[in-house]
Amino acid sequence: MVGVSVSKGGSRIDQWQPGGDFLQDAIARLDAASEFLAAGKYRIRHRYMLWCQGESDGDIAKPGEQYQTPRMILQPLVENAIYYGIEDSLEKCTVRVSVWEVLNPSPTHGGDYFDILSRVTAQGDMPDLIQIDYQYITAYTENGSLADLRPFVEDGTIRTEEIDGAILESGVIDGRLSGIVLGTAILSMVCNPAVFEEAGLPLPDGDWGWHDFADICIRIKERTGKYGAAVTPVLDLNLYHYWVRQHGEDLFSSDGRLLGYEDDGVYMGYVELFKGLMECGAVPDSDSWAAISVRGQEQLPVVTGECGLTQEWNNFPVRMSYVNDGLKLITPPLAEANGGIGGEDSPENAGMEANQANEAEG
Repeated sequence: MVGVSVSKGGSRIDQWQPGGDFLQDAIARLDAASEFLAAGKYRIRHRYMLWCQGESDGDIAKPGEQYQTPRMILQPLVENAIYYGIEDSLEKCTVRVSVWEVLNPSPTHGGDYFDILSRVTAQGDMPDLIQIDYQYITAYTENGSLADLRPFVEDGTIRTEEIDGAILESGVIDGRLSGIVLGTAILSMVCNPAVFEEAGLPLPDGDWGWHDFADICIRIKERTGKYGAAVTPVLDLNLYHYWVRQHGEDLFSSDGRLLGYEDDGVYMGYVELFKGLMECGAVPDSDSWAAISVRGQEQLPVVTGECGLTQEWNNFPVRMSYVNDGLKLITPPLAEANGGIGGEDSPENAGMEANQANEAEG
């Protein structure tokens, strides 16, 4: 075992970015060590990196987001490509990695992942491995952009023994295994009990509806000045998809190319609900959400105590437990909590009440 130290005492993470002197010095040391071993006819079978960083950054309160770098995401992909693909090859090999700036896009790349994906696919430069949403996977399968993964599963290249069969089949489009689910999660509401206590409100139980949701959001705003819920009805389709299903419809047609419903009232009821809540300040408007969306997840309003509720996945409280271990999961509002859709507790009436509350304040 040969160790190469590239330590720089008191350094910050930004001093180790590409093009920086510290990183260039580290590369030079590694190259020198590799050349020394090669000259001694030692074959390097494995390379490992131990990276300890944070004390100096902690002293200057460096934001956690700056540690979310692409190479931390790409490292296992590159290591696997070398170890399983080319390490024992006698031929010269090249590992090609393309990185898109999605989290912090430059003006050249734009900010929409799927817009970028569509463009590079049309240019014939689609990456070998992508993450794709159900609303796009059918179209990409039909146009031949996605490989059928079944042969790779059958010959053992892709191991799926520990994946439930029903979950694996969810990636089948027109008889082809076009994708493999990364994981399963349940759409949930996450609440901050401290905000509910401050507002003098009990936590919602599992039998609440959209009428209750609107009422809670308005009461939290009136009693604490905080948002009742920090959600965006425009940029995230997951909650709207849930709403559409409550109306007995599908968001998209079976081929994924059209809307799955014809009644405009489905959409208008959703818009009216959140329009009323925005106007009375119970949920963020578009400008406020733009400011919220650039925060790291540990700084989201429900975590920091700036709102009572948010829409998230059921693993969110666990992921945020190192920041706030008091977050609670509840089911999203139900459509039939009191008479079903169109009844007293219907989504449409919840929207009307939010508007009426705003008019009363005005």
